[in-house]
Amino acid sequence: MSMRAYSILENHLIVSASGYASFEIDGWGEGDDVLTVKRSADLATHKMGADGNMVLSLNPDRSGEITIKLQQTSSANKKLLELASTAISANTWVPVMLLWQDSYRQDSAAGSPGYIKSFPEVKRGREANEQEWTIIVANLQLLLGDPVAVAGTPQSAMRALGG
Repeated sequence: MSMRAYSILENHLIVSASGYASFEIDGWGEGDDVLTVKRSADLATHKMGADGNMVLSLNPDRSGEITIKLQQTSSANKKLLELASTAISANTWVPVMLLWQDSYRQDSAAGSPGYIKSFPEVKRGREANEQEWTIIVANLQLLLGDPVAVAGTPQSAMRALGG
């Protein structure tokens, strides 16, 4: 028997852009979907011939998107807004690069070059709200790890804890 664990505290997302200091995302929002990493397109498509033979077309599209939900008090909101605002005021593209790692599970993703898709919707009210950011990247590399399971029986775990 084995047990596996997970903690959002082991997840680190670094954002960098040319001419700006790299920074780590902090102040995650609430819920189980504060970080979403996904490819934009399917890996392949297929067509079936009249005779029942199939042809597979591999998709060269490696683009993807990373969506993050942050508390309205996160310092990362200001930094992301600066990157997005620079692109508008300078009428140019500010390439954004992302590096994400779950240091426990060894899951990781790297995306570049990218851009901030839009300004977040800003809501204010009686309670704190979240701001959602989406960054689109031309090339998203995704690796899923598999940590070593916590081995042993409940009895061996109790002995290890001094019980």
